[in-house]
Amino acid sequence: MKKFEVKKIGVKSMFKVTLYMMVIPAIFMLIAGIVILSFSSLDSGFRTVGIIYLLFPILIVAIYGPLAMLMAWIYNVLAKKFGGLKLELSKSKKGDVADLIEAEKAE
Repeated sequence: MKKFEVKKIGVKSMFKVTLYMMVIPAIFMLIAGIVILSFSSLDSGFRTVGIIYLLFPILIVAIYGPLAMLMAWIYNVLAKKFGGLKLELSKSKKGDVADLIEAEKAE
């Protein structure tokens, strides 16, 4: 069993991961916004809700992106002071992450 410690998280990479995680919900919200707007001729309330659903994905990225970057920065500061997240990786019957790490070290 190999033990590893996550000492630093890339702040920009954390932003990218947040974007990747928000793509699917954002697509669903955009589709819902378009569908709701298509019914906006029936009621003006639909128009308001549809616009909110169209703008919400932008809001999510604007809030969660910087928030994730801030969390990564705080983690890096605290990891320097108190130590990072400790992981134990073991080899499974099939090749996995531990095999990749060993192969990388062998190169």
